[in-house]
Amino acid sequence: AANMDGKTVNWNLAIQAYLSTDANLDNSDKPAGGTVLGASPLGYLDPEEELSGNFGCGFDSDISQYTYLLLKVDHSNMVSESNEDNNVFACKLESVEE
Repeated sequence: AANMDGKTVNWNLAIQAYLSTDANLDNSDKPAGGTVLGASPLGYLDPEEELSGNFGCGFDSDISQYTYLLLKVDHSNMVSESNEDNNVFACKLESVEE
């Protein structure tokens, strides 16, 4: 469970996108945009419960250098969780021929 009611009314839960050469988030990855998912108070999120929505990301780089898009929820570690190591999702990018 996560208590997503922040310490202040300006507390925000955000998601950050990164371009990466592999499926692991590290300092060599390139930020590719992000968005605020919501501002406090957001209530509680129970185990296995989900929040959903849409956002766009962009970058100013040669896509051939990067083979993964990584998404990290709560990239500023604002939400106290029992497992802080499960907030990254990796998606392999594939080139599209037109």
